[in-house]
Amino acid sequence: MTIKKTNYIHMQTKVLLSIFLTAILFAGVSTSANAVDWTKKSNPFPGEGRENAVSFVIGNVAYLGTGYVYKNYSNVYYKDFWKYDSSSDTWTQIADFPGDARYEAVSFSANGKGYVGLGSSENKICNDFYEYNPGSDSWTKITNFPDARYGAVSFSINNIGYVGTGYDGTALKSDFYKYENGAWVAIASLPTSEARIYATAFVVGDLAYVAGGGHEPGVFGAFDTKYEYNPKTNTWSREGYNSVLSSNILLSYVSAGIPYIAVYDDLYRYNAEERFYEPLGDVFQLGDFFSKETFFVINDVPYMSLGSGGSFFSPTLNIDLWYDADAKKQTGIAAIKENIAVFPNPATESFVISGAFGANVSIFDLQGHIIYEQKNIGQTEIFYTAGWAKGVYLIRIQNGSNKTIHEVIIR
Repeated sequence: MTIKKTNYIHMQTKVLLSIFLTAILFAGVSTSANAVDWTKKSNPFPGEGRENAVSFVIGNVAYLGTGYVYKNYSNVYYKDFWKYDSSSDTWTQIADFPGDARYEAVSFSANGKGYVGLGSSENKICNDFYEYNPGSDSWTKITNFPDARYGAVSFSINNIGYVGTGYDGTALKSDFYKYENGAWVAIASLPTSEARIYATAFVVGDLAYVAGGGHEPGVFGAFDTKYEYNPKTNTWSREGYNSVLSSNILLSYVSAGIPYIAVYDDLYRYNAEERFYEPLGDVFQLGDFFSKETFFVINDVPYMSLGSGGSFFSPTLNIDLWYDADAKKQTGIAAIKENIAVFPNPATESFVISGAFGANVSIFDLQGHIIYEQKNIGQTEIFYTAGWAKGVYLIRIQNGSNKTIHEVIIR
């Protein structure tokens, strides 16, 4: 895949520093060739290209539908739905979504059913919701959401769907509801000051996360915070912040328990141990800029399709279906870190890296500049710091496809 210069972000907590990097381009940063191997399938999405569609997964089958595109000098909204069966590698059109054609809706699956609702249609902001039964290929209208909104987030934990945030046309929303026993039940909200639109949400284990998102439409700026929801205690807690998250075009998926964040056409993998968003390069293996695509994961294998690039008035639409052929390969971050030591730390005139025989080392300052690089280091390697400014530096140690990030403080 094409690798480009991208953000290289890390949060330093052990020394009570919060490293907050905003749109820093790290010259010369590359990633493992096996980081994410997006491979194009031979059978593209059979419907019309679009952006801001929704998807949900039931078993080995993903369902995609709704969405929007501007073409032929008019707004086009979609309500058709398609299913992709990964076991047979085939697409089939299913029953159309019964509500108004729309985009920026939300979706989730629970108890073998799919759920789609909210969003913007041609004439209104929607609050209706529908349940899809794959056995009968039919949709049933369920209880309306408590209010109309678009740009919200949704997720499912233990077969219960959750929906929250978004914009109702007047105000940003921070409230959340769960759909249980045929009714929408209010749960804990995010702080009012954290109300947002176009955030992203994902689930790891039994915990949900809501990250990023923007202020009111047309208002510059975005949130860089991430919140964790625990359904057992019905509580939200701030899980951190990072400039990678500061976007209102933010998508995510989880593969093998690891979250991946797509920011425009840049892809990051979250390393929970390091609290680090590792840059993986372009989302698409295309020369054009694409965003607002649709991700779904079947049996831990990520897929993506749809999305648009080019200009608003003349968009380039993607209908290709891609999957990560290396989805189940691990980078070995924890294993390599166990054997590595950086000392003394803090350091003055020099420091030592031990336990990384044969690795390549790149050292960066907090402005993203490469301070020093060395390949094929010894088992115990001394790095001299004469002329370096005092402060925190990031050390990337890579040995084959294994990599880890350390910090060193120079005094």
